[in-house]
Amino acid sequence: MGSLKKTAIRESSIQAQVLATFGAIPWIRLFRQNAGKIHTIEGRWVQLYPAGAADLSGWIGKWDHFKVHSPGRRIEIETKAPKKGPNKQQRRWAETCRKMGPLYILARSVDDVWTALEEAGYDLD
Repeated sequence: MGSLKKTAIRESSIQAQVLATFGAIPWIRLFRQNAGKIHTIEGRWVQLYPAGAADLSGWIGKWDHFKVHSPGRRIEIETKAPKKGPNKQQRRWAETCRKMGPLYILARSVDDVWTALEEAGYDLD
């Protein structure tokens, strides 16, 4: 009998699952945001989001089954593989979000996002 290799869960898989799950909810808008700098083929450096910015960002509103209410709230989701934690820049981003108002979620699964939304008072039914 051969040995079975355990497949690690990748952060990109968690991001895709979160985007697919919550992209179907009319009162949530999420997108992938890349942080850091990139070097273009023309030789220029382009600044993306600041280092440490969450993997996913967007807006969340209130929903009453007829229409979206409220001015909305910024949402920032940092995805991490199980047993991995945020680095120093990501911890700083999380703290800034908590101080300035966006809902910040550290997610290792779709369930982590559901739980955080419920704890923040969003009705998911």
